[in-house]
Amino acid sequence: MPFAAFQRTLLSNVIGPTLVYQHFHRFLMKSPRPVVANISSGAGSIGMDLGASAGAYSVSKSALNMLTYKMAKENPDAIFVALSPGWVKTDMGGTSAQIEVADSVKSMIRLLRNLKPQDSGLFMNREGKPLPP
Repeated sequence: MPFAAFQRTLLSNVIGPTLVYQHFHRFLMKSPRPVVANISSGAGSIGMDLGASAGAYSVSKSALNMLTYKMAKENPDAIFVALSPGWVKTDMGGTSAQIEVADSVKSMIRLLRNLKPQDSGLFMNREGKPLPP
């Protein structure tokens, strides 16, 4: 895990969402149903034990999951979730990935429309199944 790459990854996957949250919080809370989805990854799960690969990415997504939990605790009148879109056919996921982009997005939108307040703070897959932290 080269430090510069680790730093860039944390900046993108943790600090970035934090800054977006801080800048838009006042607008978010004016919504009749404030919902925030932080896009995470199964790689951020310690419990899933995906091994030693993608160290910086995995650490950053684990931190994002905790950030989402903390945001939920800070804002009981909003819904915050960390979502894993699955292994998606993107530049990162590659052509061997199992899920088309459109299918992943459709699933996440459907999930976001149906979230309940008790879901706030959870780390889940695109279909709403809770994932281990």
